[in-house]
Order: sequence, then structure tokens, then C-alpha cells
Amino acid sequence: MVNTMYRIKLIFLTAISLLSISTACSAEELLDASLGPLLEKIKAVYGVNLHYTQGPVPKFIGLNYSLADIENGPALKKAIILFVQEISLYPKDFFRDADCQDIYFVQKLFYKQKPADGVFAEGTNYIFYDYSRRSDNTPKIRHNIHHEFYHLIGSKHPYWKKYGPAWEALNRADFSYNKKYNSYERNPINFYAPPEPGFITDYAMVSAEEDRAEVFACMMIPEELTLMEQWAQKDRILFKKMEMMKEFLKGTF
Repeated sequence: MVNTMYRIKLIFLTAISLLSISTACSAEELLDASLGPLLEKIKAVYGVNLHYTQGPVPKFIGLNYSLADIENGPALKKAIILFVQEISLYPKDFFRDADCQDIYFVQKLFYKQKPADGVFAEGTNYIFYDYSRRSDNTPKIRHNIHHEFYHLIGSKHPYWKKYGPAWEALNRADFSYNKKYNSYERNPINFYAPPEPGFITDYAMVSAEEDRAEVFACMMIPEELTLMEQWAQKDRILFKKMEMMKEFLKGTF
């Protein structure tokens, strides 16, 4: 991976190289244009293939979805355009370094019979995004893009093999991941936060891996980062998790 200063340079150069796609045209013009040139540009810059008319063969056990049925569907194009905008935050070698060559935009995505906004297939480094389920929720689409990117770089990273127990030890002594919590409970520190201190979303309480993915995703979205920093001023557990994530990223990019 690259050091921090080099990463900043790469981000700037990549943003310039994608400028003609992501900013030279209005959103409406992009939605009216063919996806072909856009996907070719992404492949040329990032070395990753975006698919929506075909899936990998064979399908993964426990993973179910439908392929896109309308090439120029507004929801599909919106998701891909948001994807282009968000990956401009990453070095152009991000996917190559992570050995990710294929990303799939699908509909009606389910994993183990549960609706899923995205799935990272660890054994192959494929990423699946459901472009239809959240098509009216732009912030959620943006968040989910980074959430799955975290799984790509963090799922088997040696940093978490060493420091993963320390992350979990930050939680309150009586906390257990994937435990059912009363939805009417209020966070004792930040009123609008999840009921348990140390978490930025309810989904983060599913597992340590999802906890880290949610912290990472929120750090990549300016509005979400601002909120998380505000909560962390009072919530020392959340503050320490953010610090650990920063340390992880120093050695990753």
C-alpha cells in the first residue's frame, strides 16, 4: 500500500482523471448517457470491472439476487455514478492492491435469506451491491459503498488479527455482539445514538467486523464523520474506536 502523502497525490490525480465523467456533465446528462464509456473509464483507471448484466458462475451458497433488467434504468445509473464519485477518494491502485477485479450491481440481493444492501464475497474478493433497494436513499448508497470496501481491505488484515481483541475489549463489560436490544432503550450519553455506548449505528452491534466497517464508512462520509466526532466527544469508547481505525488506515494506505 502507499504512504499517506503519496495517497493524497493519487487521490488528486485520480479525481482529475475522472473529472470528465463525474463532474463535467450534470447528473441528468449522466443518467441519459450510455453506461459503456463510464465502465470502460473505471476499468482503465482502477482496473476493476463493474457488471450488471451477468453474475459470477457458479453462484455463491446463501447468496441470491436478480440481474439488472433495464440497461438504462435510472436507479442503476444513479448507483454507478455515486460509486464513481466515492471511489475518487481512493488511490487508483486500491482495487489492484486488494486483488478485487469484479463488482456486481444487482437487484433483490439476499444473503442467507436476509435482505442485503451489499455483500463482500471473501473467498473471491467480489463485491455485490443492491442498486434497487435503497435507490431513493443517496446517503445510504454512499455509506454502503465504503462499508463493503472496508470488508475488502479489513476482513483478513493482520492488524485486526493482532488488535481485534483490543477493539472488542473497548466495549462495556456486559455487552455482547448480536444480542437483542430493546429498541426503546436510549443511549445514556448521546440521545440519538444507538442504545449501547461505543456504536455509531445499530448494525455495528451485529459483530466486531461490522462494527469496524460502520466506523470506517462513517469516516469516509463528511456528514457522517461530523456526527461521529460530535458523539465521540462524550463517548470515550467510540472515540477510542475511531483512533484505532485511524491507526489501521495509516498502515493500509
